[in-house]
Amino acid sequence: MKIISLFLKSSTTKFLIAAISGVLSGLCLTGIIQVIHEAIDSHMAETANLTIRFVSLWVLYGLTSYLSVRTIVELSEDVILYLRKMVSDKILKASFQSMESSQHELLSILTTDINIISYGINRLPNVITAAAMLVGCIAYMAIISWQLLAMFALLILIALFFYNLPMHAYKNRMQQSREIQNKLFEYFEALIYGLKELSLSRNLRESFKENQLYPASEEQRNHNVRGSIRLTLISKWGEMLLLIGLGAMLFMIQSFGWSTYESFAKFLTVALFLLPALQRISGFLPVLGKMNVSLEQIEKKGLELDQNKEPRAILLEARQQVGTGLIQLEEITFSYYHADEKKFFQLGPINLSINKGDLVYLVGGNGSGKSTLAKVLSGLYLPETGTVFFNGEKVDSSNLSAYRENYGAIFFDFYLFDQLSHIKSDYWKSKAEEYLKLLELDEKVWIEGEKLNTTKLSTGQRKRLALLMSLLEDKPFYLFDEWAASQDPYYKNVFYNVILPDLKKAGKTVFVITHDEQYFHCADRILLMREGKLVDESMPDDIISFYKSSTVST
Repeated sequence: MKIISLFLKSSTTKFLIAAISGVLSGLCLTGIIQVIHEAIDSHMAETANLTIRFVSLWVLYGLTSYLSVRTIVELSEDVILYLRKMVSDKILKASFQSMESSQHELLSILTTDINIISYGINRLPNVITAAAMLVGCIAYMAIISWQLLAMFALLILIALFFYNLPMHAYKNRMQQSREIQNKLFEYFEALIYGLKELSLSRNLRESFKENQLYPASEEQRNHNVRGSIRLTLISKWGEMLLLIGLGAMLFMIQSFGWSTYESFAKFLTVALFLLPALQRISGFLPVLGKMNVSLEQIEKKGLELDQNKEPRAILLEARQQVGTGLIQLEEITFSYYHADEKKFFQLGPINLSINKGDLVYLVGGNGSGKSTLAKVLSGLYLPETGTVFFNGEKVDSSNLSAYRENYGAIFFDFYLFDQLSHIKSDYWKSKAEEYLKLLELDEKVWIEGEKLNTTKLSTGQRKRLALLMSLLEDKPFYLFDEWAASQDPYYKNVFYNVILPDLKKAGKTVFVITHDEQYFHCADRILLMREGKLVDESMPDDIISFYKSSTVST
């Protein structure tokens, strides 16, 4: 089975310990049943010998059963942690272009499929225990008597009392685990919907993985192991109480004659061992089927991610002087299928040169290809034909990741991260408060250590905060996809008349997708797109009148 293969891959030693101790616990259980059977048949003729054998097997059963279940709990949580890290790492290494169309599948794997596997694996300790019980009980039948039923019920109540003692602590542990799981799901959402930002920043990728995603996964694993081990220990203690109670019942039958030894054997052995074991095993079979399906989905998607893995990046940085050629697009084309309109969209051919320090606006109607061009320009999409040059060097799959590191971008469907630990320089320390006040976020957002205190803001505030985060990365090339579309006039003015000029003064190259013709005069160049092609390029005064009179919808 696939789940066994995962166990062996995670730790062959732990799996063998769990298997051997599980078999031993089953043999001990069978031995206990045999001792009881002998006692019944002999009417406790050799009380001392039977007692020693019974107690020895009882202690050995408790130890081996606990060892088996504890090892399975640790191994199970190791497998869950491995699956989460494996899928997350494959996503981070895959190309953005290959991931963009399968985000819902990945989110389903990271949540539903792994949760199904987690749920099934967490039931394995009880199933293994049930299987051990089944081995010891299968040969025994029972006939019920009210005297034995009364004694059995008393034992059950005592066992339940001891079983419930740790439930409060266990509940608290599971609540802590659930809170961490909520945080994990936020990180998984960030992993999926923040792929553009992660693809453009190696430092952010590594910081997100090592400081947030992996520590949370490991912390949840530790809570689950400790909580499950505690519950398992008490559960085993309850079973051991039932067993010692069974031995005590023998003395009571001998002393008071409340029932026959035959009735005792037939009733207690089946009631205590056979039925619960069968219920646990039969209830696990549907779960096992779901687990196999989920594992198949993870394997299938894992192979697809491996096939789209990006090669290791080589160094590629912007070094030109302001005013010299930085980026050149030659005969670039890119196409994709538009599912809503059931037709293909063709971008290009595009020919475009951008100098270092340029402030370039891109305008055009909805659906004209502006965002697609921005993704090609920033390296999130590889063009189907044509060539992108950066610093005169051809951009291809071997240096694509390094090329993207030069970009700070806010796309229309951006994702906002709350961490600053990926920013290695001290640049942000002197600028963060200034930007927060400029964007009027200082009363809602502040920096705590290397994190923002919150990202739960209105859409406009989140976009302003995303701008702040992008500026603090201090990248050589900035790309803004209709950033000002949802902003009030004041913030538009700050963006066009303060922030963009500041970036230009700092020697940054800026590419802005916009519909705000009242600020066209701020640009060095304006590009106009229609139906996937650049149809005009003029200085601001010329293009304003063209843009207003064109039939392109805004």
